[in-house]
Amino acid sequence: MLSGWSEWRKKFRMGSYLTSKGRCLWTGVSVIPKGYGDCCAYRDQAAAGTQVGGRARVVKVCQQATLLAIRHTHKQMHVGIRESDARQLIARALADAGLKDGGCLTLFGENVALPHGSGTDRRLGPDDFALFDCTASLHGYWSDVTRTLALPASTIPETHTQIWNFVHSAQNIAFQTAHAGVVTKRVDEAPRLFLGLAGYAKYSSHRLGHGIGLEAHEDPYLNGRSEIILQTRHTFSDEPGVYIEGKVDVRLEDCFYIAQNGSVVYLTAGVRGPASSPWKP
Repeated sequence: MLSGWSEWRKKFRMGSYLTSKGRCLWTGVSVIPKGYGDCCAYRDQAAAGTQVGGRARVVKVCQQATLLAIRHTHKQMHVGIRESDARQLIARALADAGLKDGGCLTLFGENVALPHGSGTDRRLGPDDFALFDCTASLHGYWSDVTRTLALPASTIPETHTQIWNFVHSAQNIAFQTAHAGVVTKRVDEAPRLFLGLAGYAKYSSHRLGHGIGLEAHEDPYLNGRSEIILQTRHTFSDEPGVYIEGKVDVRLEDCFYIAQNGSVVYLTAGVRGPASSPWKP
């Protein structure tokens, strides 16, 4: 069971466990798990209402459940696993977490850098990154979480790890730039400038992010042309990346919202938020 479960139970009235022995049983606002294992996701029953801030709450829970599903899948993987098998693991984890419409781009090694994400069902090698770009819905609201990760037994090339660290820093720079009153294109420009100074300007052409809520991708967008002003209750993805076709692709994605005081808060903050390393997604 996830440490701190007693605190989570106070925060959320409903939850689901992804267990090693089966799916959970739901009984109103309580949960009776079949077996024991890591706690994968929680759902806030009240978030489905129309109260002020309901959108932010339900999107937050959806994001957290999606991230926990990725982390659970990460623990089940091994060197040599096929993309299709990992895809089945993450699909099952998303469904067991109570999420709907779950889909996850799942790619290994050089396939990660393919322009349209078309895999070849390759096996995960010891020096490969694995990419999971997952979306799912809860009460009509969407999540979008991406992790580029490595297994405990992986021996990732130093150059690839360095790129991962640059992208991780770029994600944090975007987060630090965003707050109520900022023009959206500024949030895109700051991490792009950083990646350019690191020597990856031509490999970071994708927009930084997009709005998220009732659609997985919606206005306003965080790109170099957008003049929209960030406002409270806006929710966005923060997903910088470096894309070197045929070699390596690193993308990290967490969504954030603009709080009432104008500051930014990661929607995944309640479950440790952004990745801390390729081995700790």
